[in-house]
Amino acid sequence: MQRQFCRLSGLIASAAMMTSCWMMSFTVAAQAVVSPPPSGYLWRPVKVGGGGFVTSLEFSATGRPYVGTDVYGMYQWTGVQWRQLVTSFSLPPEDVRPEKPVGVAAFALAPSDPGRVYMSFDGRIYRSLDAGRTWRRTSFAPVRMDANDAWRTFGPRMAVDPRVRDVVYAGTSNDGLFVSSDGGARWTRVATVPPGVDERTGDGTRGPGVNIVVFDRSSPIVNGRTSVIFAASSGNGVYRSGDAGDTWQRLDGGPGGTTVKNASVSGGILYLSTGSGVWKYTDRWTEISPTREDYTGLAVDPRDPRYLYAFREGGAIYQSVDGGGRWRQLAFRMAAAGTDVPWHASKEAGFVVAARLMFDPRQSGRLWLVDGIGVWYADVTRDSTEVAFVGMSRGIEELVPTDLVVPPGGRPVLGAMDFPIFHIEDPLAFPGKAEVAGRQSSAWSLDWSGGTPSFLVASVADHRAMWGCAYWCTVDGRSIQSGYSADGGRTWRVFERFPAPAYDAADGKAKAYLWGYGNIAVSASNTDRIVWMPSFNRQMYRTEDRGRNWLPIILPGAAADQQASHFAFYLNRRVLASDKVLPDTFYLAHSLYGVYRSQDGGANWSLVHSGEITPYSIYNAILKTVPGRAGHLYFTPGGLDGLDAPFLRSTDGGATWRNVPDVTRVNAFGFGRGFDLNGYPTLFIAGKVKGQYGIWRSIDEGATWMRINTYPLGLMATVFSIDGSKEVFGEVYLSFGGSGWAYGTLR
Repeated sequence: MQRQFCRLSGLIASAAMMTSCWMMSFTVAAQAVVSPPPSGYLWRPVKVGGGGFVTSLEFSATGRPYVGTDVYGMYQWTGVQWRQLVTSFSLPPEDVRPEKPVGVAAFALAPSDPGRVYMSFDGRIYRSLDAGRTWRRTSFAPVRMDANDAWRTFGPRMAVDPRVRDVVYAGTSNDGLFVSSDGGARWTRVATVPPGVDERTGDGTRGPGVNIVVFDRSSPIVNGRTSVIFAASSGNGVYRSGDAGDTWQRLDGGPGGTTVKNASVSGGILYLSTGSGVWKYTDRWTEISPTREDYTGLAVDPRDPRYLYAFREGGAIYQSVDGGGRWRQLAFRMAAAGTDVPWHASKEAGFVVAARLMFDPRQSGRLWLVDGIGVWYADVTRDSTEVAFVGMSRGIEELVPTDLVVPPGGRPVLGAMDFPIFHIEDPLAFPGKAEVAGRQSSAWSLDWSGGTPSFLVASVADHRAMWGCAYWCTVDGRSIQSGYSADGGRTWRVFERFPAPAYDAADGKAKAYLWGYGNIAVSASNTDRIVWMPSFNRQMYRTEDRGRNWLPIILPGAAADQQASHFAFYLNRRVLASDKVLPDTFYLAHSLYGVYRSQDGGANWSLVHSGEITPYSIYNAILKTVPGRAGHLYFTPGGLDGLDAPFLRSTDGGATWRNVPDVTRVNAFGFGRGFDLNGYPTLFIAGKVKGQYGIWRSIDEGATWMRINTYPLGLMATVFSIDGSKEVFGEVYLSFGGSGWAYGTLR
């Protein structure tokens, strides 16, 4: 069946626009029209795999592993895969709300009770009595405990007395060490352990504070409790209690003011990894560093305190069998196996940063690693020359999405941080590899051509360059990986060349990475014509030959330093769009000047709407064109920080705008097949309609709405993007900030 997907609106102001409309068709499967439209949905995760820096690892009293991640939550191994424990179903109803910060800064398992779990979440501490299936808030007053700060891999920050399930310690970023002796009913600050000397990141974030709390399980019992406890306070050193926490003394010497990253106790010996080496404490300090460098993960065999593994920042692993007297470096490799995530092993070695390295407490010789992308294990011996890590990340879906498109006649294409583009043939099967460039990169923006939907473009860059522009943009010069796909996103080609990078007079370096952020769009009528808007309001560019040559774009009336409208840290800002019907027509929603339009492939632009469309459009704003409807656009400022704002619509190419009734917040929106085969595309939003948050669907251009879910799969993270199938009515794909993707189909 051929669907006519071009219907000119009589409200388009320009006669030239009306005469330029051309007919586009694509094949869709026939579907019977039913009345009323079906509403029941089945929601499932899109299987991509991994992501979210896996920051912590612990084992329950029965040997079951648990992990925490920096951008969404906490997982328990079921024996088959990992199961998310922090959802709208498991939290108290009063703590379930949209756009909730959902990172788990720390957690602790009670060695004496497999059902008892504590976690630091959203600045509070919660307790579970059923191994994480349900949670209740304790009395802990909220303080800053950021799951995604610069020190997120340091720890453990929380610990439960090995013998008493109700005794739990929690270290905080700025407020010191706290203890509860009654399972969280009351909390007391440990005054003799100082909060930590402030270390500040570039954005002023303070930390890491008290970032280590560990018990010596072999120590004597005092009043029914474990007597020896260690705590590390950044900049102040390591503290020890020998009387079950009643008093604490600083252990002079040792790593001194160097921040401790990981700690483990075995056989009464405390081992530490730090930013400058490895240390151990018996009755005195001894430095046992393989090299004087930065160490992250540190594993000590609970059966033999002389048997150690240390992981150096950047990917090197060392073994000692004599308590750190001698070390030897081992080779290591990482591979997927069986039903696990196949593309994980393709990541760069430099991205392997051990957050935790730990021996399995029940299986002798098994070494576990959690790192920037997943969970791994290896079976080792004292005679091993290589550590062969095997991936075990299935069930964890915590990649940070950046964009999502479902082109007509094609499959979903996903953009993400760290591993840029995934083409999803089957949402229930892991993709084979992360596309585009075979290196660590992030995709910031995706678009498809209205006339040739199988042709896609992507703005891609190595975002790690943002934090110093180290190896990736100063050595090989290819921090920018933007390009195109001619086969629906299955394979990609990097543009042949790029404009000269911006020059930053502040440090005298060419900041090529600045050009990798921002938005990109492709013409509906000519796939050679592409418009690219870099970040930091740098000048926009256009190409007429698929990236072999680039020409600067001048926006009339815009200041020299405001020639674009994109800012680095609003990653889901998408304000450049191509009309899916009109030839060579592009739109730009500029937060300062208004709406610009080009009808000649980006060569010339005119201001068709003067002034900001709606307040707060400088942040996470989104502009999209409607498939099959010439000059039809929708716009949202993005609901920054939970602020309500109007959802607006234009049917005349951006010249005039009106509010969509009853909609007071939209975080993301997209389009799918209309209910009526020849009707208007279905509109999907994540936001508020008549004061109620949810995932909503409209089949009548936003006149009426049906809520199809509130928190699909229990996920509470902000919805970053939405798009619907152009062939199957009701099928919709969502991306969540830090919890991957999900899709819904009609039951």
